Amino acid sequence: MEQNWIDQLPEEARACAGITNDFDSAERTCPACLTVFSAGPTHCPSCKLFIGG
Repeated sequence: MEQNWIDQLPEEARACAGITNDFDSAERTCPACLTVFSAGPTHCPSCKLFIGG
């Protein structure tokens, strides 16, 4: 059922739906704007989304 829902999303939204963050890795990907940034900041440097950590 989840895959059916994901298949109906626009391409950008499908990319965001599959994002998981490994808080032990050197890089993170923002699930909102797909910006890749180095670990450390708790907010995305582009869109300011709170990532946590």
